[in-house]
Amino acid sequence: MPSTMVWTKLESQNEHWGAEDEYTEEQLLDSKARLQRSLKRARRWMLVLGLLSFVLAAVLLAPSWIRGRRWDDGKRIFDASAARKEVVFDEEPMYMAQNSDAAWEALTPSHGLVNIPSANGTRTVYGVSMYHQLHCLNNIRKFFWTTQVEDKPTDDVHSAHVADIVHIVHCFDYIRQGIMCAGDTTLESPARRVPLAAENARSPIDGSGISHSCADYGAIEAYMQTHGAYPKEL
Repeated sequence: MPSTMVWTKLESQNEHWGAEDEYTEEQLLDSKARLQRSLKRARRWMLVLGLLSFVLAAVLLAPSWIRGRRWDDGKRIFDASAARKEVVFDEEPMYMAQNSDAAWEALTPSHGLVNIPSANGTRTVYGVSMYHQLHCLNNIRKFFWTTQVEDKPTDDVHSAHVADIVHIVHCFDYIRQGIMCAGDTTLESPARRVPLAAENARSPIDGSGISHSCADYGAIEAYMQTHGAYPKEL
């Protein structure tokens, strides 16, 4: 269907402009091919946005009462409420560039893992939720860049694609700041999976089943329904 629309549009333009503006068959095929490449890239970054939306929903909307069968789930490194500060969000190019892997990796010291002493003198490895969230966002960012091509745009369709990329990399940086601002220091214990694949192997820290102290999203939503800038029916 898209190819038929392209050919029809080009033919109607030829009739309007006259014979001197007719496209060659090679030009028409090239235009069709470039449009198909643009559509393919659009589908790729839509997949990235879908994955990103899923992660954000899991981080922001998960009920705080969900609990799992874990070891000491829901503990925190410290009382984060006593360590809040005002931070002005601003774009940082070092986190928005394609070659910014080192900057993103530096956001998760010790891979986001901590050793917590137990009463019996042993130590248990935990993951810190905020660093887990940054790790997931970084993985999605890396996947996004693998879907992009290096060639520069040569027409309006490609220019629109570049504009989409600029918007998306802004979103990565903005969400990074939001995660760091929230600073969720909940400890995430390893999943209890028996048997393990190998002797002495560590169970993965996937973050599921851990209780978090969260903002009341329902209360925020109720306020927005009453005081939102646009009527609900719009």
